[in-house]
Amino acid sequence: SRARETLERALRVRWTRWAGRYFDRLEGENEVPPWMRDNYLALHDEPWEFQGPGYVLVRDDAWIEVLRIGAEIERIGLTIDRAQPVEPLLAEASDGVPYPYWFDIVAPLDGAEVLAWYNWHLTPEGEDRLDALGLSRQFPAVTRRLARGGGVAYYFSGDFADNPSYDGAMPFAGYLTLRRLTEGNKLAPSESSFYWRFYVPMMRKLLERRARDREPA
Repeated sequence: SRARETLERALRVRWTRWAGRYFDRLEGENEVPPWMRDNYLALHDEPWEFQGPGYVLVRDDAWIEVLRIGAEIERIGLTIDRAQPVEPLLAEASDGVPYPYWFDIVAPLDGAEVLAWYNWHLTPEGEDRLDALGLSRQFPAVTRRLARGGGVAYYFSGDFADNPSYDGAMPFAGYLTLRRLTEGNKLAPSESSFYWRFYVPMMRKLLERRARDREPA
């Protein structure tokens, strides 16, 4: 659409028309929306009979593919890792954090710098499946576009803001470090793990940088 093309030019990324999400229970009727089941049946001519955790990939809300943990996907399926060398904005964010939300698969255009990547951890069957779909094993998670006049724009390729809320001030100094450590043992995608190990450290640095940029000379 024209609106999508305008945003792609502004943010310097191209959407592949693919999106995806992790589901802890593919059999869960309250988790997997009915349209996914209906479209899968229409496309593959077989019912949705998946069990356990996995990822659903969607193209234009019509093409449906399922990647199951233990079949096409290893135990840790999709993680976020910082690009090297690490941008100071992500200095306190962690690598290898499992991502638990909707994500969109984009490709960077000229003028965009990738600060963090999504990485698939696949079995040989999963590699064959992605190859058949024409999808890469790595795609941008956080990009930065240098704008005209020195301004910048950041794009997060997913529902980064869909995180567990935390009301009130931090209970004590060092709380962020403690939560990063306690959340670090989680191997399955976890809202709290992503929030404390990647999103909060990144946003804190971003807000600190923004505040410095606004200070009078």
